[in-house]
Amino acid sequence: MKSTSQDGKRNILFQGTIGAIIRELIIKSKQTATTLKHFSPCSLFLLCFFSYSHTQATAVTQTENALIECRDAMDNYNYKRLLYFSEQLIEYTHHHRNKRVEAYAYFYKGVGCLFAGKSEQSIQLFSRSKDLAKEIQNDSIIALALSYTGVYEVSNHLNLYIGQHYFLESLQYAKRVNFDWLEGRIYANLTKLANIQRDPSGLKYAEDCYNFGLKHKNERLAYLGAYKMGEFLFMKKDSAQALEKLYIARHIQEKNKYGDFSSLFVYATILKHMKQYGKAEKVLSKLIKNTDSQNLITLPEAYFLYAMIYNEKHDFNQSIEMLNKALFYSRKYCNNSSFSEYYQLLSKNYEALGDKNQALRFLKEAHQESEKMNVNNIEHLKYERELKLKLIEQEHEAQMHRKKVMNQRKINL
Repeated sequence: MKSTSQDGKRNILFQGTIGAIIRELIIKSKQTATTLKHFSPCSLFLLCFFSYSHTQATAVTQTENALIECRDAMDNYNYKRLLYFSEQLIEYTHHHRNKRVEAYAYFYKGVGCLFAGKSEQSIQLFSRSKDLAKEIQNDSIIALALSYTGVYEVSNHLNLYIGQHYFLESLQYAKRVNFDWLEGRIYANLTKLANIQRDPSGLKYAEDCYNFGLKHKNERLAYLGAYKMGEFLFMKKDSAQALEKLYIARHIQEKNKYGDFSSLFVYATILKHMKQYGKAEKVLSKLIKNTDSQNLITLPEAYFLYAMIYNEKHDFNQSIEMLNKALFYSRKYCNNSSFSEYYQLLSKNYEALGDKNQALRFLKEAHQESEKMNVNNIEHLKYERELKLKLIEQEHEAQMHRKKVMNQRKINL
């Protein structure tokens, strides 16, 4: 497959000096009816050099700007903005056929849907993006679509094996085209897999992610690595070291004004564990305030942590209120598997308040959810097994094809 080593960065490179000059010239040209009359010879040379008419230049510039906006929105976890600009790109491709732009547009919209509570739409968009990218042999977009398909499988269905498969396949494409930005993100995702499995050895993945970020001067990856290091150190019951790493993560996040506040959730969890409830509540308040219109899938767990804090403080009514919010956001935005835990804590709260009927009701609901989980786990295992077989079959077919091509080359020689 053809390597497209620069395409992963093309939408950022357009912000360079010449691109900026052309954009400025186009903006100026729109302010007058006589488009070229007010341009200097240098301006005319630039426009001729790029072979753009005014209309073509405007359309292309707007498209590249939208790509830049999408990348920036994704980097800053602003999924509303990402959806807005990705839909603009899709609208553009309805009138100007461009498979590269179309592939990026569907990918970016898929990411926006994935983190804005519309995850079932995202998998179709990633598939469409990947198919278009394969048609034009664009390895950068293929790598992106595969990586976020892995995120979908893990976050929505807990398909850890399948998610890992997509991450590793994406990593191959990313390495092929020196796509450092994505390569670092994949290391971060492998770190998250280890975290889901509660595997403390994932600390090594987190350190690799952090060091990769420092080496490549990528502060977002350094941020992800630092806060994941905090998670794993807390898992290993080293709260002091965990807080130190989370402080580094928070410093990077605040310095760069990133829209991701995931590290705050880990920070609040550790403070709760240390029974520093007042500090934990302040951190959670900040997390919820900044997450409400952004990464909505984090809200249920944030409210659940709030509920556990109030329960431990014997403020059972407040705990119930937080649990109701956790259930609301979980049903609205996520395919969440934590209902059993929510109902168990509701049962404990009502029992503490002396309401035996409600306590028994929610205990039964917790039991029913546990049974559903068991059934879902069996279905999940069947689904995962089928996917494994399908992926093995696809890999076998790819190997046979590569062997056939190599044999044909030998014959031709």
